[in-house]
Amino acid sequence: MNHRVIVIDDFENARKSARAMLLKMGVNQVFEAASAKEAMLQIQKNFFHVVLCDFNLGAGMDGQQLLEELRYSKALSYQTTYVMVTAETSREMVMGAVEIHPDDYLAKPYAFDSLAARWKRWIQRNKDLKVVLTALDNEEVGLVIDECNRIIQQNPRYRAWAQKLLSETLIKTEQLAQAEILLNEWQSRREQPWIWLELARISFASGDLTQAESYVGKVIESHPNYAQAYDLLADIYRRKNELLKQYETLQTAVKISPRNHKRQDKLATISYRLDDLQVASKAIKDAISLKNHTSLHNVEDYQRFLAIQVESCSLDDQRYRRHYVAEIANALKRIQEAFPDKPESKLTEKFYKMQLKVISTPDFKPSEEEMNSLFEQISSELENSSGELGLSVASFFYEHGHMDQADQLVNRLRVKDPDKEDFVHRLNELQSEPITKDSRKEAARLNAIAKRHYEQKNLDKAMQFFERALEISPRNPALILNYVQCVLKAKRNSAFVDNSDQLNGYLNRLSYLHEDSPQYARYEKLKKLMESS
Repeated sequence: MNHRVIVIDDFENARKSARAMLLKMGVNQVFEAASAKEAMLQIQKNFFHVVLCDFNLGAGMDGQQLLEELRYSKALSYQTTYVMVTAETSREMVMGAVEIHPDDYLAKPYAFDSLAARWKRWIQRNKDLKVVLTALDNEEVGLVIDECNRIIQQNPRYRAWAQKLLSETLIKTEQLAQAEILLNEWQSRREQPWIWLELARISFASGDLTQAESYVGKVIESHPNYAQAYDLLADIYRRKNELLKQYETLQTAVKISPRNHKRQDKLATISYRLDDLQVASKAIKDAISLKNHTSLHNVEDYQRFLAIQVESCSLDDQRYRRHYVAEIANALKRIQEAFPDKPESKLTEKFYKMQLKVISTPDFKPSEEEMNSLFEQISSELENSSGELGLSVASFFYEHGHMDQADQLVNRLRVKDPDKEDFVHRLNELQSEPITKDSRKEAARLNAIAKRHYEQKNLDKAMQFFERALEISPRNPALILNYVQCVLKAKRNSAFVDNSDQLNGYLNRLSYLHEDSPQYARYEKLKKLMESS
């Protein structure tokens, strides 16, 4: 048989055993690789009909990471059958492997007859689906759609596979109405959880969050371990700004299937936003581990982890400070080992060594020279470095009273990454309230009390609480605008006279507001009112 096969296993005896079976079956081109790195090089250079890859590959990538890496880099042909070989039975491994959809599984130890039977199935599949698999390789969307329709009509053996591929292709190419018609037709014949999930994706893409949530609920009700359904549900809650529900949903998904770096990334983001630093720290650490040895391994994840450790140091019991300091030092070491030639690595090390001084020595304050040097370096490298580092440095400048330099960094970062919704939210939050989270909560509490007094027309009391809140959070746009509006109303309703220069001073604090800010229109309106009063 003129077929090319690669056997990937870090145990030589396992490779030789598989090779002997394949040769006995008549397969005359059998290659071997002892590691994921070695396999990557061979697969990038040669076409293989079948990849037999063990899940555990020793140091470096495992079989799951290798498949993800091959797909991410588009090095693996759709015409190649990727088979995960494993003796692992842990829930974590099984769920992780299921999510990346290898073409088949082979349980170890396997006998000759078992391999021979599977082999016939793999080769027949490649033959039967050759046209559509080739079209996928060549990104011929029209041919993919036509072939899927033909297979659905003429080949019951691959009907479910073709239905999934067709719906995914239609959704990717934004042919949502056509996809919805087909999915509803298939669902009327036989209810399947993946169809409900695809319908949910269509509703989500169309902005119908209520319908999307209803469809996802049907999936979870019948298949409570369907991790991808929880991922979509979390996205729905994020879009609805129901952050606590998003957080709880992602935690459920991670418990079901933790070996998914995107899921861990999202859990880290929402946990940090909700001040659960312990969960955020573990999630980003797990994400780093899952990306290790792959092209997704990056400095930015370490920077996110470092920022969490610094914040944990400032909030947690002093007894745990040594732990956080050790985590910071270890992360800096790993950055230098993994990214020694990246200029950003050196800047990260410089900044966090300064942070370690601040943490370890309560009375330590960076000199003007050190702060200016740090500002010049981050400013010159901002375009080529991650937003995470820039945000942490900006926070550091706010903390040490360098407001103008911090504002400059935040404004540049906002322009640099305008499409990162969560990141822009963090920038806006930092710039409007460069204070601790506890202080932010207290200012919000006082603001709420002041607003109640304002609504009850008890303006004197309202102003008192607004002023107390402003002492804690002097740059918050909503708070400043609330106070100015309250004072202007008090001036209209009584003989109360306030210092206009003082009010203008409050408004001038908001000179950093950009036109896209939700408070900008109100800011402009109150400025005009001040000018006319």
